Amino acid sequence: MYVPTNRAVQKPFWEGIDDARRDNNIPRPEFVLGDFNITEDKIDRAPAHLDNKTATDALRKIRLEWEI
Repeated sequence: MYVPTNRAVQKPFWEGIDDARRDNNIPRPEFVLGDFNITEDKIDRAPAHLDNKTATDALRKIRLEWEI
């Protein structure tokens, strides 16, 4: 999957993915590959910095709910 780079749409993107999964009775994926355009930890950026908190929170929520 490719997540938009626009910070304003990253959180709605993740929420929409999970809504679509549930609405269509799609099971949780066992793994996800893609370019998420965010990282949860600043150590994964050079130079180290935090990404948009609402987007990383949405990604973390999905990751934990999907158990990936």
